[in-house]
Amino acid sequence: MDYRHVFSAITAFAAALTANTAAQVIVHPRPAPRITASPAPTPDQIAKIPVKGLLIRDFKLLNSTTGWASTGNRLLLTKDGGAHWKDISPATPNLSDPREEKFSGVFFLDTNTGWVLYSTDPNDSFANQAAGQRPDAYDVYLASTTDGGATWTTVSRIPSPRPWQELMGGASVVFADKLHGWVDLATLRAGALYATSDGGKTWHQTHGPGVGVDMIAPSRNDLWLVGGDDYELFVSHDGGNTVQKVSFPAPAEVPHSAVSTYSLPIFEDSFHGFVTVTYISSESSAVALFATENGGRSWQEDRLMTDLPAGSVGSGIPSTIADSNWVLSFTSAGKTPTLMKLGTGEKQNSSYKGTNSDFRQCALSFADAEVGWALCSRALLLTTDGGSSWTEVTPRVRGNELTTDPIAQAYSSENLANNKVMTTLSKVQRSVVHPDVIVDQDGVDEHLGFDKSYVLSVSAMQTWWNSSPYL
Repeated sequence: MDYRHVFSAITAFAAALTANTAAQVIVHPRPAPRITASPAPTPDQIAKIPVKGLLIRDFKLLNSTTGWASTGNRLLLTKDGGAHWKDISPATPNLSDPREEKFSGVFFLDTNTGWVLYSTDPNDSFANQAAGQRPDAYDVYLASTTDGGATWTTVSRIPSPRPWQELMGGASVVFADKLHGWVDLATLRAGALYATSDGGKTWHQTHGPGVGVDMIAPSRNDLWLVGGDDYELFVSHDGGNTVQKVSFPAPAEVPHSAVSTYSLPIFEDSFHGFVTVTYISSESSAVALFATENGGRSWQEDRLMTDLPAGSVGSGIPSTIADSNWVLSFTSAGKTPTLMKLGTGEKQNSSYKGTNSDFRQCALSFADAEVGWALCSRALLLTTDGGSSWTEVTPRVRGNELTTDPIAQAYSSENLANNKVMTTLSKVQRSVVHPDVIVDQDGVDEHLGFDKSYVLSVSAMQTWWNSSPYL
């Protein structure tokens, strides 16, 4: 190409503009490619779509049969222990990326009454126009249901003191009854704690710090929070107006160098509750259960387990209270949970024989001594015999539709043995691979796919996401 002609043309054009001539430049826009609606997939195409387990991020068993699970952008409910699931996600403004997490907090007071916090993307023009906010605002809204998620009502926007700050660590919500509740926001630079006394219609910011990773409210006056840099415990006895840190003296069996990590308390009523504290040191680790009979005004050491692997856990050993039993989970990687149970006043050395390298946490939620859920590496498991046996009840989808079909094995045992699994998986990739096959090894994942040079609109991409047989 003779670039002299190109340079001459550019020079002439610039000169014409500088001289303020009447030169007129006519630009012929390149027509956008014609986009036609994709035909609905045939039954044969649907049958070829692999079934995948959703990655569960939060969950709660409300009674022996009913519970909810959240993926961050889908909220699901079961009434038969997890055999069947229903999507009860509240309708929210579309995000710029439909797969981006938007549900930052979920709380159900009972099987019918619940609240969900959802956030909108600052690049979402619809949400910004609806909220009347400037383009860089991150807005948090509260939706409520009184019929188990069949219908939702957006009741308010949480008035963040720094709306331009992205949520860091998300947000949490809790209610003591149908009127009195709290929302804790953790933003980029600071957190904030809000209280409501009218079911979430209006909010006022309290003087308490916004540090809660999670909260529990045994009464309309008592609020407990766990969070901060080192998972510390905080309490308010005046509805959140003032909040102070709470700490307990370590048991005599715990090394002086141990670092303590507090869990969220579990309250049986407004007076009787329990707190688990994990102690980690370079020598060994231990976990203690403290109990209160006066709403947390005082606590006593109740149970203790020692001789755990040194530094095995960074955020506390998961445990729960099932009837009168203190239930702890110890699970080696790739295996079902191993539960240990201690009765009132019991102390014992740990019988866990695993090492730090294969220790895997399994969060627990039990309805009673026999029926419970365990969340292990985003897979949800059910026991109906107190932990003697487990059944996977992870919500499953084919394409984007919930199904009861078994999960497709994305990788064979031979591939796993030959290191044929990707070493790093993005958020989207993790949503299409079952948790049990995600391991830290090298390899290639082969699936059907497509490549387009033209950037589709959000609505067109949503159609692809919902209907396309390609992963």
